[in-house]
Amino acid sequence: MFRRSHLLLITLSALFLTFLAVQYRENRLPWKKIQGISRTAPRVREIYLPQWKTRERCLTCHFGIEEISSSHPIAVFGCTVCHGGNGLALDKELAHQNLLGGSNPSDFRVVHLTCGRRAPDGSRCHAGHPEMEKNPAQTSPRSLMATMAGVITGLRYTWGAQEQTEALYGSLGVEGENKPIATIPVFDRFSFRLDPRGKPLPQDDRGRPIQTSGQLADDHWRKFCSRCHLYSRRESGPSAHGGGCASCHVSRNTRGTYEGKDRALSPNKPGYGRIHRLQTAIDSSQCLRCHNRSGRIGLTYTGLMESDQYGTPYQAGNLNAARLSGDRFVLHLTPDIHFEKGMHCIDCHLAREIMGDGKVHSRMTQQVEVRCQDCHGTEKTPPRTYTVASEKDPLIWAAAFTRIPPLKPGETLLVSSQGQPFPNIRREKGDWVLYGKVDGRRHPLKINTGRPGVHAFPGHRSSRFECFGCHSRWAPQCYGCHDYRRAHEKQTDVMQRTDTPGLWQETRDYYRFEDPPLGINHRSKVSPFMPGCQVLLTQLGPD
Repeated sequence: MFRRSHLLLITLSALFLTFLAVQYRENRLPWKKIQGISRTAPRVREIYLPQWKTRERCLTCHFGIEEISSSHPIAVFGCTVCHGGNGLALDKELAHQNLLGGSNPSDFRVVHLTCGRRAPDGSRCHAGHPEMEKNPAQTSPRSLMATMAGVITGLRYTWGAQEQTEALYGSLGVEGENKPIATIPVFDRFSFRLDPRGKPLPQDDRGRPIQTSGQLADDHWRKFCSRCHLYSRRESGPSAHGGGCASCHVSRNTRGTYEGKDRALSPNKPGYGRIHRLQTAIDSSQCLRCHNRSGRIGLTYTGLMESDQYGTPYQAGNLNAARLSGDRFVLHLTPDIHFEKGMHCIDCHLAREIMGDGKVHSRMTQQVEVRCQDCHGTEKTPPRTYTVASEKDPLIWAAAFTRIPPLKPGETLLVSSQGQPFPNIRREKGDWVLYGKVDGRRHPLKINTGRPGVHAFPGHRSSRFECFGCHSRWAPQCYGCHDYRRAHEKQTDVMQRTDTPGLWQETRDYYRFEDPPLGINHRSKVSPFMPGCQVLLTQLGPD
């Protein structure tokens, strides 16, 4: 009897301890700890997405996360429709298996599976529509900001790596509507990344073959120029940006950290958007995250100039605190008149200039279509116009994603040099008005056609002079660029995310902002020139 009672006591004690252990483990589940910060009792949060015929529990852990946009409500899209992963798992490792693009489903390597996908009922997201404007998931990966084909072609041509001025290579190989381009080669067989067995892996992120070229231009681009295209990203700093669509459509702080209410995301870990939200009214500061090197057009537009490294003007006895990425000093000069008036880059630049038209272009002049004359006319010819014909016009759809007044059938708009309408430039009571896409501000336009003055002088006519040949207040000028390649050291190939032989360094003699020199541009017109990238090259061996 005593023995049986003793055995029963041991059994009950074991069961009680097991119960306590299970309770302890249950109460310490990560998702319960996350929800425990709130005032509500922890619970599994499951939603059903009828259009996608799936259930998910992501909000159990990502409790408090912001809705990505009003066009993508959580009740309709949830999380896994875009992000992939295992939506029913409550364990982090299991839930995050097979995420598309890591934390960024808009990465162009996977965008056809996310932003460009179709629902089970056949409805399309951002690809496959008859109207090109609705297909950015198709066009953007082929745009110049993604392929960098213009920079690559210019670099290879001037360094003697190719004879053609037409693009042969891009950051990643793509098939354009007009032609394909291959992935830019690596320098030699030692420049390939290695597979888990230590063997060279001669292919890009999409499994396409990469060739060797023996050209220093290719090694230079991969290590020095390749961080500022849309297949790449920067986790932190003044140039912090995501890859793919998130490069423009997700705002970041300089630390690259998350400031939102999702308690599952660390506020101290770099590599995230400021909050989990898409933006379509994109201000100029977002453009400057990339457009602050090379032609430096973003800096010039906003009145900033990368300066020589003296650190002047000094502040409180210390070097100037105003810095760009790479710890470069910057001066504040006179900005462009349009920036002074409160206009942003997207107020002039059209969607297909930025997100592409589905074609592979070899240089920027082929993709950029906005001209001064599109808004202001010439001395003889007024700007061209377009009339919105019906409610089905895609411009009405596009205008709704900015802060301009809604478009209506019958309204008259101005058009670009290639005939694309500006949805934010309209005729109102006989006058032309531009509405800011970021803030909705109203800007009256001045038309130069038929006005007396210097525009009518024979030497100043638009057939001979670019408007900005006279109207540019200053232009950046960089002299004495000197590149060094240390063949015996290693540097990260950004595209392959691995260190390969060859370390590049760069110096320059001086930097100026005086009146720019004038020359004849590709349109046979007088235009400001911005000297730069006139490179002296030195290759250094072990000795």
